[in-house]
Amino acid sequence: MVDVALQQMEAMLRALMSTDNAVRNQAEEALAQARQAPDSLFSALIAMLRSNQDEQVRSLAAVLLRKEIIRLLAQSADAQGVTVSTQVKALLKSELLACIEQEPQRSIRKKASDVVGQLAINIMSNDPSGW
Repeated sequence: MVDVALQQMEAMLRALMSTDNAVRNQAEEALAQARQAPDSLFSALIAMLRSNQDEQVRSLAAVLLRKEIIRLLAQSADAQGVTVSTQVKALLKSELLACIEQEPQRSIRKKASDVVGQLAINIMSNDPSGW
């Protein structure tokens, strides 16, 4: 992933945590635009979860991953045509499990576990053969 994209994602996550409503609203608009490219969004969020030094950024990345997976799978069920590539699906699976094993902060490990659990629930309810 391009370093600039990761910097933009980090800036967006920090802005989403801002106490300034105007800054937060702009970040929410940026997130809405990022949803148009789910591969890039998921790749950037997983990169933030796995490599950012700031615990708050990693924590928010995990929360957003869970929410975006729920949103994406709900859209898939509605047949709106939004999909994630096979490579990003594999990246999500491997990096989320690696995060659970290697993340030093218990609260972030729990959030990553919540993402894995939500993903598994949706996979099994939508396609018992797997994602």
